[in-house]
Amino acid sequence: MKLVKLIAPMLILFMAFNTFAQEQTRKTPEERAKNQTKAIDKECQLTPEQKTKVEQIILSAINQTKDVRQKDIPRKDKMIEIKKINEDRNLQMKSTLTPDQYVKYQALVEKMKAKAKERMQARQEAKFEDEIE
Repeated sequence: MKLVKLIAPMLILFMAFNTFAQEQTRKTPEERAKNQTKAIDKECQLTPEQKTKVEQIILSAINQTKDVRQKDIPRKDKMIEIKKINEDRNLQMKSTLTPDQYVKYQALVEKMKAKAKERMQARQEAKFEDEIE
């Protein structure tokens, strides 16, 4: 019983800290759009006009994706809608960037997809390890 009285408050503190830490690391859609635009600018050397347009395109896609994820529809339907949003974003990017910049942009997107896949696999492995313990 003493052990439960000792562990329970520690567990509550840990959960509260964890929730606080997650809230601190979440970025607003605007911050995410700015960060993505900076990465694209670094890779593609955008003009000031392109930076503005690219940031608007990305912010719009982020907000549309967020709206889809909040919908109460099957996961498969969400993925189809998100794919359409991404295709539309890529078409807009293609019309905004020069052909050379667009090739660099596509390479950057592929690199970002690979990193995201690695992070997802690492999370799944960590979750699996937690379930085993």
